[in-house]
Amino acid sequence: MPALRLCACLLLITGATRAGLTGTTYAQAPSPTLVIDITAVDAAGTPVTTLRPGDLSVRVDGRVQPISSLNLVQHKDDRSPLPAPYATNQVTPGRTIAVAVDVTRLQASHAPALAEGVAALVGALHAQDRVGLAALATDGFALDFTTRHERIRATAAPLKGTATGTETAKQVEAAAAVSLGLLERLITGFAVEPGLKTVVFVTSPFASSSPTRRAIQNVAAAVAAQRVQLVVLELGAASATPTAGLPALAAATGGVRLPPGNPVASLASIAARTATRYELAFTPASNRQNGKTHRLQVVSLRTDVRVTAPVSVVIPKPGATPEGMVALTDMLGHRRVYRDLPLRVAVYPVLDADRDRLRLLILGETEDAFRSLAWAEFALIAPSGAVISRWKVESADAAVRPLMTAALAPEGAYRLRMAASELSGRRGTVDVEFDARLTPAGAFALGPLMFGAMAAEAFVPQLQPPAEAPAIMAYAEVYGRTDAADTWGATFEIARTADGPAVATSTGSVRSTPDPQRRAALGTLDLTTLAAGDYLVRAIVSRNGAEIGRVTRTLRKAAR
Repeated sequence: MPALRLCACLLLITGATRAGLTGTTYAQAPSPTLVIDITAVDAAGTPVTTLRPGDLSVRVDGRVQPISSLNLVQHKDDRSPLPAPYATNQVTPGRTIAVAVDVTRLQASHAPALAEGVAALVGALHAQDRVGLAALATDGFALDFTTRHERIRATAAPLKGTATGTETAKQVEAAAAVSLGLLERLITGFAVEPGLKTVVFVTSPFASSSPTRRAIQNVAAAVAAQRVQLVVLELGAASATPTAGLPALAAATGGVRLPPGNPVASLASIAARTATRYELAFTPASNRQNGKTHRLQVVSLRTDVRVTAPVSVVIPKPGATPEGMVALTDMLGHRRVYRDLPLRVAVYPVLDADRDRLRLLILGETEDAFRSLAWAEFALIAPSGAVISRWKVESADAAVRPLMTAALAPEGAYRLRMAASELSGRRGTVDVEFDARLTPAGAFALGPLMFGAMAAEAFVPQLQPPAEAPAIMAYAEVYGRTDAADTWGATFEIARTADGPAVATSTGSVRSTPDPQRRAALGTLDLTTLAAGDYLVRAIVSRNGAEIGRVTRTLRKAAR
């Protein structure tokens, strides 16, 4: 049987350039409409979903503002029974929640409750909700927003408070002012994050003094400017100190102060608190459009409804709210999702030719099969949000479908961000979070499962087979030294659920490649009997009649 070679683009693609693509900025027409976020509950605390604009009164600096629209937003669990086959920018966005831990003012004894509470919070959220974690200290850290909630649990578990409980009132006051300054800086950094952000400030009590009041006002200004809902949770006092600072912080920001008695239940309750809200839009009076912070009051005219709303809002100057069209390079620098150009992307970690590192094979394309890309840029990003490398693909290289590029990386967790444009000018971004590592298989290792087709004895991967395709090739690499007498086998199963029985099974083969320590397990999957939808494909590799390991991936069959 002839030796199989993986498509040249997988083995021979060289290090990508890191140059940035420039672009021209175009002005957009200003929009005078301002959007704020409110929640409404009845006497029992149950969310109210029947509000109408006439049920509310909105005042800015004491003057009534007509309501332009009132839209109900309900976050539901869109969790699929199977992992997504690739990332796309056309998914429904979830909530954005940041947990900011005041580590310098919490005692070590608070750590178990903190870890348990964070685990309860992320456990109650939905799969599409993004969560970030920050330690508020001058030498602290931030874990970038992620939908991989297990990372949040793992990072919160070792967090320890550094307060001793012997601090004087003066020391507590100074530390509180520093922590509030760090909280303000964190919130200000959310300027690149669209929509509502919920920030959970986990802290201990402090007094209301001149330094802390000034710091609270700075936090309130940042909250008003960045469309943030602040939630304050008290874990305990670092020393015997007055507690007026926390109520003052909640009042100044229009935030919520959670009961301190049961931090686990309080943190878990945030999922329910943020699941239902309204987006209220109004047009500020022209004399209020000055880029300053204004007093805001939203009152329910229904006696059976209690409304929570921001207490202040920054009203931009005319023409200052909209942003111009940004360059692709700038689109890589933050998490804002651009959806004008529907995109999908996937990352496959394969062993590099020198066998000392991983090569990340990256496939990206437009979701429209009849459109191709003109430019694309990529950024490989660490969990902290730091950009490790970035590169671009353009012209004819970007027009290939799917676009294939690669980057070298050590094992670890990453986020890849792709920004792209087509010739018509439409632009989009898409992010995918992944682990760069191979699957252990006894003395061997397995590469990721891929789908595609054969061309001139080379495997060419695809993100999704055409709707009319009768079959598709499944492919996974096997790494490790083998004996000449070894016999290899591969079986491919198609199931409807992760643990469900196979609805179809096919026998594949394991073939040699020019690299004696690299083999390829491949088989043909019959698609003619499958209805449109998602299926889990299992590639089961055996050596000398015994299974050594398996890898899985979701296959999406498009409707005709």
